[in-house]
Amino acid sequence: MLSFTHDPDYDAAVTKRIVRGAVKMVAVGAGTFFLFDNRLRGSAAGIGLHMRKRRILVAWRRCDAYRAFWLLLVGILTFGPNGQSAQIPAQKIVYLADAWRTQDAVQQSSASKPFTVSVTAREVLVEVVATDRHGHPITDLKADDLEVFHVASHAQKVPERILELRVTDPVSRETTHAASSIPDWVTFGRTCAVQLAPYYVLSYRPGAEGWASGYHEILVTTKRDNIKLFYRHRYYVGQTIAPAKPPFKTEKQAQASLQKSACYHSALPSSINIAVRLLKNGIIDSLNYIVLVQPDSLAFTSLLDGPRHVELDYGVCTFDSAGNSQVYIHAVADRVLPTEEYAQSLAHGFGNTVELSRKGNPVFARFVVRDRHTGNVGSVGVVIPPIPDDLAKSGSVATGGRSTDGASWKTPVSSFGSPIPRLGTLCGDVYELSEVSKLPDFWNLEPVGALYAYDLVIPPQLIINTIGIPGVTDRNSWFGIDYYGEFWIREPGYYEFQLISDDGAKLYIDGEMVIDLDGVHPPRREGGRVQLNIGRHTIHVPYFQGPPHSVALMLFVKPPHAEAKPFDLRDFVSPADAGKTGF
Repeated sequence: MLSFTHDPDYDAAVTKRIVRGAVKMVAVGAGTFFLFDNRLRGSAAGIGLHMRKRRILVAWRRCDAYRAFWLLLVGILTFGPNGQSAQIPAQKIVYLADAWRTQDAVQQSSASKPFTVSVTAREVLVEVVATDRHGHPITDLKADDLEVFHVASHAQKVPERILELRVTDPVSRETTHAASSIPDWVTFGRTCAVQLAPYYVLSYRPGAEGWASGYHEILVTTKRDNIKLFYRHRYYVGQTIAPAKPPFKTEKQAQASLQKSACYHSALPSSINIAVRLLKNGIIDSLNYIVLVQPDSLAFTSLLDGPRHVELDYGVCTFDSAGNSQVYIHAVADRVLPTEEYAQSLAHGFGNTVELSRKGNPVFARFVVRDRHTGNVGSVGVVIPPIPDDLAKSGSVATGGRSTDGASWKTPVSSFGSPIPRLGTLCGDVYELSEVSKLPDFWNLEPVGALYAYDLVIPPQLIINTIGIPGVTDRNSWFGIDYYGEFWIREPGYYEFQLISDDGAKLYIDGEMVIDLDGVHPPRREGGRVQLNIGRHTIHVPYFQGPPHSVALMLFVKPPHAEAKPFDLRDFVSPADAGKTGF
């Protein structure tokens, strides 16, 4: 996720201003002292600064009134008769907002006093999976084995220096190097694909072109032979200045887009970093959440672009336990902030309260914030705490809900999973595809969301008059889901798998392909057999749905000495996880 952009022109302006400030202190201060101290009578001590062995030594020397006069004149010529340096454009100030997150970067005794800020560097973090020709993970790569390029205009490749490379093992949750100390970065990778296999986190610091608003393409290569790299090939930087044309032609279009972002997914990658926290309100049938736009994301809003004016739209969509959308809520923050609140927002972020109803017993909500001027968005999902037993028994909370999709006569595609995260499930990244004839390389695409499912039991069915996959995409054709999971075998032996799909799908166990049903076709069945030992194993099922109007994805397993049944991860839980909530 992108937190902030980097502007070298602004950095230069700030540096220039700091230097001028230092000159002003010496020139004006010393000059004034020289001219007005009657005791020295035309001579005084001049100040010279010298750095020696990291100690600042102040040396005093004699100088006359003539030299003092020129010091004062230099200060006036540099800063003008009113003592002010040239103003930095207001829209550039937003690039320093991230500095206010560190303790030593801000000093605030009152709202009227200015903030002390510092400029920090920016990093791009790339999650990279490396495998050999058989799909087995490679975990011994060093920074010297990799090269990263920023692909500029006209396909020109600009080499970037790798700052750090660390490998992360999701199983042990350990990394080989300490995390970067820089708090703001761009990070991109797979939501589900990097949860089960070791992967690398590569960091580099791009130049000014790499922080311009829009999409940026990168290329990662390795000098070692027979190694394949998987990573996302581009990242997005939000708009920092409102475009000449508004993001939407009409208010109706703007609201429809916001609702889709909350109940499905945003057409634009997130560039506003938000956090959501539940507030205790003492009310039985409603929930109050504070939605905080983090201070390091204020550059992507219009808050600093005008006279302390904030103009944000909030969209919230609630979901039931099956992942179906229930209620959509729209709220607005459109006001001028008082000086004190403005200062607090710059230091700690801008917060706004949104109230949700418990009607329908929602279990999940997606919050979306969009700036009206730039069109930038931020999104986050939260699990809604369950209703306390005493309240549920009292019947104080209303049940039932209503769909706000604008097409109540339509039904969702039979469940490929729920957008609500759960432990011990298959995790599938969801993609919206162009017309393809076989499974694409999902690593070259950007997921629009993720689904979680214990099993894959989508029987052959027509998808006419459907509204897509609730909470993720409104498409009922030309989408893909890349499932990953892990399971535990207690009884060793040969396991027989059966896969039914419409359209293409494959089954991988421990990185080895067991079943291949790729291509555009009606429902087809294929089987495969694999020997499994006691312990942990991985499963990977890439799938895509092509043209309308039918769909299917079913996975069965026949363990040793047992009947065939749907493959359900709850039947293959490790001893350590047995009995835990969510498994």
